[in-house]
Amino acid sequence: MKNRLSILLFIGLFSFVSGLILMLGGGSGDATQFSDEVFNSTRLITAPILVVGGFVLCWIILSIACGNYARNRGSSFLGFFIFSVLISPLIGFIVVFISTGKSEINKCPDCAEFIKSEANVCKHCGKRFDLKVVKNKTID
Repeated sequence: MKNRLSILLFIGLFSFVSGLILMLGGGSGDATQFSDEVFNSTRLITAPILVVGGFVLCWIILSIACGNYARNRGSSFLGFFIFSVLISPLIGFIVVFISTGKSEINKCPDCAEFIKSEANVCKHCGKRFDLKVVKNKTID
């Protein structure tokens, strides 16, 4: 999954930079007037698409990364993903980093649902259990 996100982030950055180069007039060099006109008309269409598309792709990929980081620290993936998309991935990473940290989450030995480490009874199946048995199955 990390490799795919890295590749998509690279593609987004590449298209963003390519669009900026096209917008700033990079390109044609020594060519005929007809090819310059075609190049300029094509550039007016494709350059903004590349810039906006690359920016949006990078924004979404960084928001997914922020959500994954939040999930690894014991917070909600979806909540931080939506927060990062709406506000900023950078601010999302800062908020996750400052947040209270990783809370212990365990699996119930009977129903395999996630429960808090402080719980003595599973909220899903009602099973009572010994905390020492469940502590060995801590989720990272």
